[in-house]
Amino acid sequence: MLEQMQRIVRGLERQLASLADDNKVLREQIAALQPKPVNLEPIANVSKASSSIGVRSRKSGAALIAATAFWDKVVADRAAQILVYGRPMSVDEMLLEISQDTKEFAAIAFQTIDKKALDHKIKQRIEGKKYGLFRLGDGRYSVIPLASDYRQSSARAAA
Repeated sequence: MLEQMQRIVRGLERQLASLADDNKVLREQIAALQPKPVNLEPIANVSKASSSIGVRSRKSGAALIAATAFWDKVVADRAAQILVYGRPMSVDEMLLEISQDTKEFAAIAFQTIDKKALDHKIKQRIEGKKYGLFRLGDGRYSVIPLASDYRQSSARAAA
């Protein structure tokens, strides 16, 4: 009876070793199929570096449509803020109102949102007569219509 039990145990040990080997091979195959992790940091650095040295690639097709829609939304939001605040805003003030998520997305997908880029995008939309934006003599931007009391309060401040 003891010999019989020892044979059964040896048979089970062989099966267990075989299953362990099969498990190891399957784990190696699964690991080979896993996608490699993507490091977005170099992409962001390349985008920042290329925008800081003035390198711009010409977009076309879907990339152009996406970029135009993105920048239209950014500029339209700035125009809406001017209307809500009821006063002209400088580019520096507008930059403070742009969320960090939007800035990070722009840096990865399009170009870094900085003072120069935002000013350029606003000027492009003014040329296209979008969002009622216009530039004042002091460099701030305004939108038609301003709040009804804007001129009165600025006239009082000047007096």
